[in-house]
Amino acid sequence: MQTIDDIKKINLKHREILDKIMVWVPEREAVVISGARRVGKTYLMYLIAREIGKDIYYFDLEEPDDFEIVSAGADTLSKFVTKGYVFIDEIQYLKEFPKFIKLIVDHYPNIKLFCSGSSNLSVAKGYSDLLVGRTVEFELLPLSFEEFLQFKGEKNLINLLSEKHFKQINILSKMFNEFLLFGGYPEVALLNSREKKIDYISNIFRVYAKRDIKSLFEVNREIAFERFFHILSNSVGSLLNLSAISSDLGISPKTLERYLNILSNLCLVKILPPFSRNIRTEIRKAKKVYFIDTGLLNWAKGSFLDISKRGDVGMLAENLAYVSILRKIKNFEKLFYWRKKSGAEVDFVVSNSTVTPIECKYEGNIKLGKGFYSFLKQYSPKNAVVLTKNLLERKELGNGTIINFIPLMLFDGVTKKNFSGEY
Repeated sequence: MQTIDDIKKINLKHREILDKIMVWVPEREAVVISGARRVGKTYLMYLIAREIGKDIYYFDLEEPDDFEIVSAGADTLSKFVTKGYVFIDEIQYLKEFPKFIKLIVDHYPNIKLFCSGSSNLSVAKGYSDLLVGRTVEFELLPLSFEEFLQFKGEKNLINLLSEKHFKQINILSKMFNEFLLFGGYPEVALLNSREKKIDYISNIFRVYAKRDIKSLFEVNREIAFERFFHILSNSVGSLLNLSAISSDLGISPKTLERYLNILSNLCLVKILPPFSRNIRTEIRKAKKVYFIDTGLLNWAKGSFLDISKRGDVGMLAENLAYVSILRKIKNFEKLFYWRKKSGAEVDFVVSNSTVTPIECKYEGNIKLGKGFYSFLKQYSPKNAVVLTKNLLERKELGNGTIINFIPLMLFDGVTKKNFSGEY
């Protein structure tokens, strides 16, 4: 078990999600942090503990002594900690952890609980039924571009990531290309060689993810599972065709659907559903898939070729755009793509009381297609977003829609903006 004195000795870097979490410290609900392996959940828990500053009890369930204390049950823990802030890292290792959280929240008001888990914890048996109204959940994603610059010690460049001061100088472009290529896993950002970065990213899947697969899921054909992960990288941004992949791998679509759900539950990929309000003309069932990190995507594709020499930069940018949008959407907002049966398409749609279409146009001439204007005509959104390489401007259409052209590095860097009003 660690105390606040132990945590104060650790060198920590700020994460933007911290501010959202801290407002829940005085509330009764348990704070649950999920996310992929190695995205920084442990250090985020340390950050929270350091902000609170006292009465901290930190348990890591990968440590046998800590596991023994916590696994003895809520009643035993309450005798060990009569009052304070209890942090439990890797809570997925605790049998029936939803029941444990429920007991703490319902019966031990002097204990404020913070939990983290290296998977989508909501898939656990009984999670939804037992914990409704008892938890507030946050998913930690890899670093944003602004956080990446902070980790790299480039604080002067962060000042350029605002509409008022934005200036795409060479060093900023170089940093963004590195970010696109190797992604936003914190330790990857801190490594100082290309070879070390690639080795580390490889281990994210081959070591850390496979460890969770063995302990949390039943996968009998590990080689086929890894091949599916690699093949999936070629489907990013396209309609997912499991039947075609099934033919290539010789594995049933049903099994591939299960593999896809496992990857989603491990927070390594995300599944994007279609937006539809017109049954007759709009696609309603086909899925798209995106990776949680562009470095992981490049590893799955088997290519770390320099960005300037890549023919798939548009796909990498679209994947990053997806993750950037995830950072911005609120709990009451939903993310979709839109596609008509005729082929008209918009990359992303954020839906709340209104809709906001978002198109990624990172390469070449920025020319919006008929599909984008078809969506604007059909739904008349107040705002639309086009993510570009370097164009920053606003354009108001005759119907009142404001199109915001925003460089992707600026959009990903400025995480506090949302979709409820103008940019």
